[in-house]
Amino acid sequence: NEVGNGVKERCIHFFFNDTATTEIYTLSLHDALPILDRKEAEIIVLEATDKILPGSDPKMATEAQAELENRGVDFWIEHKVVAYKEGIIHFHNGDKLASDTLIWTGGVRAGGLMKGKKVKLGPQGRVKVDVYLRVENYPNVFAIGDNALALNPKTSQPMPMAAQFALGQGRLAAENLFAELTGKKMRPYRPKVMGEVLSLGRHLAMGWVSLPWAGKRRFLGFTGSLLKRAISEKHLLLLWKESRNWTGVPQLPPGPGEN
Repeated sequence: NEVGNGVKERCIHFFFNDTATTEIYTLSLHDALPILDRKEAEIIVLEATDKILPGSDPKMATEAQAELENRGVDFWIEHKVVAYKEGIIHFHNGDKLASDTLIWTGGVRAGGLMKGKKVKLGPQGRVKVDVYLRVENYPNVFAIGDNALALNPKTSQPMPMAAQFALGQGRLAAENLFAELTGKKMRPYRPKVMGEVLSLGRHLAMGWVSLPWAGKRRFLGFTGSLLKRAISEKHLLLLWKESRNWTGVPQLPPGPGEN
């Protein structure tokens, strides 16, 4: 439909609020809107910190920003959005921008189930756990995945909210729970980082993988997008495989008075 130039200009300027990898995933909009005149449309990422993709590999974050800038995406670093009222974006430093299209990709937080409980919470509302993934001050409770503030023992930094870590934590928590119930020694959390992949568009991705025979290898381009798809399918396959084993879990020894 035809609209006035003023209205059109305000609608085709896309502003993405920070942070984390969601800001990169959402930039596939650059490929997903072929009806827009790229000379008129504008896509800007508003990042509150001094760099994009905090927590990711620094070199990969720099390369991702450069690749997207070459494709016409602008980045406004250290621009924290504090309000959005009546089509006006307000920043912490007093600056303002007019746009009727603000796409909020503000990262992720843990679910609010534990809010208000007597457990210790860390950044993003994640439950603090010990090296065995037990909730602090509650040794009979385990927490895994996005809800758990599990730390990398090598860096003392929180583990990213990613499926590969949640799957590993789930297996370890199950093993440690079984070990505790059977009087065996529990194992501390030692994450295995297989790699990281970022989607930069419909047929473009970049990242790195850790190969046993070749070490750390980086990639960029269409091959990366195929690997991204393969990783997604792998997680579905692993879930299906694990579900087939749920009925075959080890049985606990009978307790006193039990047959």
